[in-house]
Amino acid sequence: FTLFHPDNIRNDTSRPAIVLTELQISNKTVGISQKMNGRVILPKSIPYTDSLELGYDQNGFTIEFAALNFFNPQKIKYRYKLEGFDQRWQELQGESRQATYTNIDPGEYLFKVVSTDASGNWTDNETSMHIRIYPPFWRTTLAYIIYAILFCGTLYYLRHRGIQRIRKEFLVEQERQQSKRMHDLDLLKIKFLTNVSHEFRTPLSLIITPMEKLIKQASDAEKPQLQLIQRNGRRLLNLVNQLLDFRRMEVHELKLHPRTGDIISFIQELSFSFSDVADRKNISLHFATDRKNLVTFFDHDKIERILFNLLSNAFKFTPQGGKVTVSLHTRDVQGQEATLQLKVADTGIGIGPENRERIFERFFQSDLPDSIVNQGSGIGLSITKEFVKLHGGTIAVQSALDRGSEFIVSLPLRQAVPEG
Repeated sequence: FTLFHPDNIRNDTSRPAIVLTELQISNKTVGISQKMNGRVILPKSIPYTDSLELGYDQNGFTIEFAALNFFNPQKIKYRYKLEGFDQRWQELQGESRQATYTNIDPGEYLFKVVSTDASGNWTDNETSMHIRIYPPFWRTTLAYIIYAILFCGTLYYLRHRGIQRIRKEFLVEQERQQSKRMHDLDLLKIKFLTNVSHEFRTPLSLIITPMEKLIKQASDAEKPQLQLIQRNGRRLLNLVNQLLDFRRMEVHELKLHPRTGDIISFIQELSFSFSDVADRKNISLHFATDRKNLVTFFDHDKIERILFNLLSNAFKFTPQGGKVTVSLHTRDVQGQEATLQLKVADTGIGIGPENRERIFERFFQSDLPDSIVNQGSGIGLSITKEFVKLHGGTIAVQSALDRGSEFIVSLPLRQAVPEG
């Protein structure tokens, strides 16, 4: 049997030390120097570990602990708290000695655990461990800086693009307005020239018509002077008609009115009508053809304008002592079909390569100041090109500065009398 004195029985009020005994991550015990996802979590035993560094994918863990009391350990109670996550202490029931957490956000935490003594009194024997859970890269400070840079860059790009679009729209609108102003100005020019042309046409017709009667009745000595007046009157009437044709061209009213005629002799006669101009400017005028006649269907008025414009320019831009040549060549003669090639060449000032295509534009004039090319209305060659196109032909130019120019007109024609 056992004898004892009741007065000698004392309660155990000693404060037991608390130690951390085990760490589990994803329900797996972590050993010393064990690598998880390429990193060592516990470089030394957990009782001697003051802090833990976990990855964002290791945010579910369990910590086991124990109070070092060997007299009456079953009467020890525990409570714990994860500062930064728990709002209050969590008290364990029964004999459990584990604290489990899952899905903890990245951040800084402090795990604390305290216990009672064997008598059930809470003691000041707190043990703690600092825990840091790193965020994934896309939630790091560097990532947020990159996001901010990308966001600001996107805003800047959108703003820059918006400004560029607005600027482009402004330039397009400005060009449209400029184009409209130029078109309105061209219409005003055409309207003015048309009105002036109508005013000139009637008096000129009244001068030229009686002149034909006077030539028939005049003596041989008087005829050359009267013919000179008639030729210059016809040239002036040609200029007036050209302005009216330009108006018709603008409203697409130009039409061919072909009739039968000998186009060779017609062009020859028109060419020699410039003899007085050639004599006055001391310019040599030559005419050459590979055949004497070609009876075909053509618009006499428009062929006359084509040759008139080409010869007028040739004499205008050829200096004294120069030469102007008109030549005719027939090609591809098959039955009633033939192609007539008209060439007007001069030894004038020539045309620069940058202006060879532009000379056929309406109202084109050279940009050079005080240049002789600035003389004229700038519509003659554009009308000439339209007349050639009406005949189904083509016009081209070969030229070199200070060496002269050659205009080549190709016209498909239908012979009225096929060659036998």
